[in-house]
Amino acid sequence: MSTTKEKIINTISISEIYPKLLNGNRGECAMHENTSSPSFRYHPDTKSWNCFSCGTGGSVIDLCKHMNNISYREAVMELANEHKIPINEEDKKTIKAREIIENVLSTFTDLCHENLMNSEYYEDLKDRRGFSEDIITEYKIGLFDNTIKPKLKKMFNNTQLVYAGLLSKK
Repeated sequence: MSTTKEKIINTISISEIYPKLLNGNRGECAMHENTSSPSFRYHPDTKSWNCFSCGTGGSVIDLCKHMNNISYREAVMELANEHKIPINEEDKKTIKAREIIENVLSTFTDLCHENLMNSEYYEDLKDRRGFSEDIITEYKIGLFDNTIKPKLKKMFNNTQLVYAGLLSKK
């Protein structure tokens, strides 16, 4: 029995939901400003896509997520509803778990980035290592120290932190 994710990927072609395919399997990327040449590539044989300019890629689900600025769960639900693909209960649980993990990791990234921006290491990173403020912000470069874990434990339970790989089972 295939999963909802597999059904979506095998049923919906990227070319169906992506209007910017220009020439065969190439086109402009929806994730960034237009460039002088099409950097988006669709690979029908693997049912995947990638952009050589911004480095994003994935399945039709990932494309829907990026194009609409929605969560993975929302992209699965939207595509399944639009194409009348049923979602079983086990898949709903898996999708929800993935969304929780993404939320935990996003929060972790934000906390570490904020921690760096408010630390003495920020200026060192810029001055001695040559990182620009734009790069530090764009890539959310951060600093993990002993202040992060207590903040995470206030926001998430231990099970969520273990599943996200931020806490080990003991």
